Amino acid sequence: MPLAFALEAAKSANVPIRGYALATVSGLAVGFICSGTMWRVGRAIWKRFSGNTMSLPITSLVCLAALAWIAFAGWLGERLVLALLSSVG
Repeated sequence: MPLAFALEAAKSANVPIRGYALATVSGLAVGFICSGTMWRVGRAIWKRFSGNTMSLPITSLVCLAALAWIAFAGWLGERLVLALLSSVG
């Protein structure tokens, strides 16, 4: 998601090919960082609540939080690329 939003930001900014390269690198970096964070948090939550009898509501909340995190990562990727492209030129 961050990569798609980053490339869309580069497209809307009408940048040359190096702008797309910058958008790709920064979108991938944001994506890897956000997915690693989401993985670690999900694993910690799973370890904490895996033996709980109310695991369905907790699983549902974790899935909703993951969707919100993915949307945040896309937004962050777009904002980062726009800031980088405006500072580079």
